[in-house]
Amino acid sequence: LPMLPRLLCEELCSLNPGTDRLAFSIVWDISVASCEIQSQWIGKSVIRSCAKLHYGQAQEIIEGKPLSSSPALHAFTLAQVAKDVELLDGLAKQLRTL
Repeated sequence: LPMLPRLLCEELCSLNPGTDRLAFSIVWDISVASCEIQSQWIGKSVIRSCAKLHYGQAQEIIEGKPLSSSPALHAFTLAQVAKDVELLDGLAKQLRTL
């Protein structure tokens, strides 16, 4: 059940692949080895999502399982998106140990 009206949650506020959205962003350059923030930028931005994954798809990528359904992609391959999901999972695991 959507918590908001469909127009909001499926269109206006959704990060649909290939659609520009106005945002406030924090951009960090993070050392993969130490998880230390090397530099940061905070400001208004325009973001464009390259994929729309549900939690199950992201978990399947993390566990190295075949995807049970195809995610919506824009301008990137599934292999590129999977590499980023795996990188972020690795960083999250490192941060949990700190």
